[in-house]
Amino acid sequence: MKLTAEDYRQSYRGLSDEEFLAIDREELVDVARRVYDAELTRRQLESPEAPEEAEEPPLDTEPRREIATDEELVQLALVTAFDRATYAQRILLDADIPCKLNHQPTMPGSYADGTIGLMIPVSCVEMAHELLALNLTGDNQVLARRWLEQEWTPDDIDLTDFSVTIDDLFGDADKVAARLTVHGVDPQSGKKVEMEALAIVHMDGGRIAEHWVKLG
Repeated sequence: MKLTAEDYRQSYRGLSDEEFLAIDREELVDVARRVYDAELTRRQLESPEAPEEAEEPPLDTEPRREIATDEELVQLALVTAFDRATYAQRILLDADIPCKLNHQPTMPGSYADGTIGLMIPVSCVEMAHELLALNLTGDNQVLARRWLEQEWTPDDIDLTDFSVTIDDLFGDADKVAARLTVHGVDPQSGKKVEMEALAIVHMDGGRIAEHWVKLG
């Protein structure tokens, strides 16, 4: 059975720092080595010291800020804070995946205002998703919350003074679920309306790819 990046990630996450650092990086296959490097960065650990006979300094002593590529760049995700964006970028660069930050992503609506886009080559999307799935869960929840509160309106009912309150929010990678309460006023009767609802939102590159809302 061929192990995936997610298999290696889950295996490494279950190790203590001491057990993790005991792994011989040079014996790992390419995909395992990339996940190892990303986990090393996430834990903010230093690589085990090289053998004493290896006295020559490493060729790349400066952190890599950019990896050149002629390939078309696509938006992998939107990140809601600069420090989180640079952290995600570092994980990708350490895995030899080119990544540029777009500080002015073009998105419909206002829910993505102030976010930063992670731009990567189209051929690296699958690997990048595997590396950053857990890191981007929180950002996708924030974006889904903003969209539900600021952009979404129900299709089958007409309300004035419409607003949404998020009662609970949880998610996994690019899937977000929410319990919410819909508030408004019936324009025909003038009476206040309040309904509970369940929403499921699928994020794709920071965009609302699909959504389903069940009013109760």
